[in-house]
Amino acid sequence: MQGRQNWHDTFDTMLGLHRWYQTEVGHRWLQAAWREASEPLRPESREMLAQVYASEASRLGQTTPYFVSREMCELVEVASETFQPEPVYPTDVLTPSGFLMFERPFTIPSRFDEPVDLVGFSWQPYLDRRDLVSEDRPLTREDEMMEWLEDRHKKGLMDGVAVTLYQPSSAEQREKMPGVGSMLPLHCTPWWWGMTFDGNEIDENGLATGAGWWWRLLQTTLRLMVQKISVRHIERLPRPQRREAKRYGIPIDETVVVRLRREKTPLPADHVPEPANYSHRFIRSGHWRNQPYPKEGVYRQIWIAPMVIGDESLPLIIKPRAYNWHR
Repeated sequence: MQGRQNWHDTFDTMLGLHRWYQTEVGHRWLQAAWREASEPLRPESREMLAQVYASEASRLGQTTPYFVSREMCELVEVASETFQPEPVYPTDVLTPSGFLMFERPFTIPSRFDEPVDLVGFSWQPYLDRRDLVSEDRPLTREDEMMEWLEDRHKKGLMDGVAVTLYQPSSAEQREKMPGVGSMLPLHCTPWWWGMTFDGNEIDENGLATGAGWWWRLLQTTLRLMVQKISVRHIERLPRPQRREAKRYGIPIDETVVVRLRREKTPLPADHVPEPANYSHRFIRSGHWRNQPYPKEGVYRQIWIAPMVIGDESLPLIIKPRAYNWHR
């Protein structure tokens, strides 16, 4: 995952993972990852996690690819520092399922307090099987699916999404496992609708989950993607990628590219700008504000956009920050 990533790499990476999961080597690797993650858990929790890992093997052929640009990653890093983790709801995600890749990885501590690079994540509906009643009509549009999920949530059903975090594969892994691509799962977990961060820093055995780091990053990313600070472009896949998708029976021909919006402030006709001797662009601090949503009866944080200062021809530079990883 070194170097600059273009948006079309998202589909190549997603397809590479999908193909590898179908091989014997990929299947065994997922099984081993599930056993390691679920070994200390209760039987019912092991079964639930088995379903999450099983969905990882099948979801990537039916999901929406997202590419988050480097400048959006810079904003996510800044905004996530002050974001307060919130309960998860269907409105947190743009589409029922997705595979998202960051152009610039985030280095975070793992559940074992070791630094790892988070290069992306994916999600897919994880449904409460107590009430899977067939609909009178097929749900063919994303908005219909989201409305259906929200209705189920209001009934008190324990629905949510199965989430997978990804890290870069190592040179040793690529050498030992034929066909493995540039990334591998780092962590798989369910995110239930209404699930809160408090209490999920540790699992049922009191072991750290690492949620203190990834939860904030994921929710910040998803929240900024639906606000005006960002702009989403629907990019058609190049012809070779469309042919490859068709070859594997994958109904995907577009990628959603998320970039930082270029805002322009209207100025009076007689305005004469004063020269500014900036060597680069920089972000003047933004902040989060609690916004009421009366229909849902909840408050959700929205990002009050900072100002991007400097001419658009200059590079955007955000000064690095130091992090204390001790709990």
